[in-house]
Amino acid sequence: MHQLMHRLMGRHPGACAVLAFAIPSVSSAQMSLRETPRMEAGAAFEYAQPIGDFRQNVRQGFGGAGHFVLGLDPQAIVGIRVDAGFINYGNETHYVPFSSSVRRIIVREETSNNIFVASVGPQLTLPLGRVRPYVNAGIGLAYFFTQTSLTTDDNSQQIAQTTNYSDNSLAYTGGAGFNVPLTSGSSPMSLNVGARYNSISSARYLTKGDIMDDPNSQYGIIITPHQSAADFITYQLGISFRF
Repeated sequence: MHQLMHRLMGRHPGACAVLAFAIPSVSSAQMSLRETPRMEAGAAFEYAQPIGDFRQNVRQGFGGAGHFVLGLDPQAIVGIRVDAGFINYGNETHYVPFSSSVRRIIVREETSNNIFVASVGPQLTLPLGRVRPYVNAGIGLAYFFTQTSLTTDDNSQQIAQTTNYSDNSLAYTGGAGFNVPLTSGSSPMSLNVGARYNSISSARYLTKGDIMDDPNSQYGIIITPHQSAADFITYQLGISFRF
């Protein structure tokens, strides 16, 4: 090997100069590949846009989501992604007497309509320079639930809470987005911008006005749920960390 390099230096000094520059660069690139963070975790604010039949009953929703990605190759191009998100799509607030016998103490009665979605599936990430666009798909569970809580008049202390109605449905998801790096180092932070389509073929859920007070009924209320497809798109803006 030493003799070969000696001959090359004598015959092709220019080529040897290129090799002398390239070999450390290749070694550095290989080290960079080995040191590429293969895990990612993040959190985001979500805006939900109902579509199809769901849009006839629900206008919009707001919430938050978290995700975790485990890269399966040195550059984390192929990975497994886990998502979980919470959406609130409606609230009703009333100020009522504490009880029929204690009418001078007013409490806050608030009913909230919510969706929790969790899914797992593959993700493909393309390391195009500094920006890392990605696409993913998943299968999971959508949990629709409506809760009513009693709190003090200034909403500082909870007195009681109950789940009025709930339903589970199978959910299929598909998402896309990109990460823009904000910091560098061993655990870089990125701005995460994305969108996710949530396909739920059938669900039973409540909206504003679906719980009516009725003293003559068994439990004092009448619940009238909707049943339809419950597809919606969530738009996400958040922060992610790779490590």
